[in-house]
Amino acid sequence: GNANGPFDPYAVRLLRTAHTNYLSNALSNPLPRGFVSLDASHPWMIYWCLHSLDLLGVFDFDDADGTNNGSNTNKTTNNARGL
Repeated sequence: GNANGPFDPYAVRLLRTAHTNYLSNALSNPLPRGFVSLDASHPWMIYWCLHSLDLLGVFDFDDADGTNNGSNTNKTTNNARGL
């Protein structure tokens, strides 16, 4: 065994890099033509991809003093006109 217990070849393992790459790819590429019926669900799909990336620790919104006042979130959601 090791510090985490005996090795289990059937244990579920989270491949963070592979998951992050998959989710980033899903966000940066349009849906294939066969998924046209999911167009109405696209905002939810974006939400779930972003939420998953957040759970994986990809986003770091903490300010230098260790607080999170949400100001960074606005920078990523506002467009050029501030909307």
